[in-house]
Amino acid sequence: MEKILEAHIKWLRNEPGGKRADLSRADLSGADLSRATLCDANLSGAELSETNLSRANLCRADLSRANLCLSDLSDTNLTGANLRDTVLSPLRQPPDAISALVAAGIPILEGIAYGWRTRYSMHKGNTHYAPGRYTANFFSTCAQTECHPGIYFSSRECLHLEYYEVEKVPCATWVSCVCAAGDKFRTKELWVFEEADIRWARTT
Repeated sequence: MEKILEAHIKWLRNEPGGKRADLSRADLSGADLSRATLCDANLSGAELSETNLSRANLCRADLSRANLCLSDLSDTNLTGANLRDTVLSPLRQPPDAISALVAAGIPILEGIAYGWRTRYSMHKGNTHYAPGRYTANFFSTCAQTECHPGIYFSSRECLHLEYYEVEKVPCATWVSCVCAAGDKFRTKELWVFEEADIRWARTT
C-alpha cells in the first residue's frame, strides 16, 4: 500500500514513476490510511469498513459504491469526491431515528426534534454556533459510528455528562434529517437559538 501511495503522489505532481492509485473494489477494511493523500484516486466499490481515513485527502476521489460503514472520517477532505451509492450520498435517507430520539429524552413536536449542542465545535473546525441555520457540507446515514460527517446534537443531560463546563445552546432540526449515532445524533441542517428566547429550552 505504501508503494501505491508514493506512486500516486508522484502522479499528482507529474513526476516520473507516478501512477494514479486504482483501488477499485480493493479490500481495505481496517487499514490505517489516516493522513493519506488520495485525491483523484479510484476507490470505487472499495471495502472501507473500519478503515481509518481521518485527515486523509480524498478530494475528487471516486468513492462511488464504496462501503464506508464504521470508517473513521474525522477531518477527512471529501471536497468534490464522487459519493454516489455510499452512506454519504445526498440522495440517501437516514434510518428512522424517532425511537432513539424519544429514548434519549429529546422532545419532538410536529416533526421537529429539539435538542442541545455545544456552543463551539468540539471535534472539527472552530465553528461558533451563534443563533441561525447551519447546513452540513457532508452528511452520513451510517448509524454505527460517531466519526462520520454531519452536525451533531444530543440531549441536554447527555451533553452535561460529557461536557460539564462547556457552554451549550438549544437547537432544532427536522426529524427526517436525523441519524442516530451512538448516544448522539447527527443531522443535515440545524437551527440554533439562545436559551432565553426559547420556552422549551428552559424546561428540557
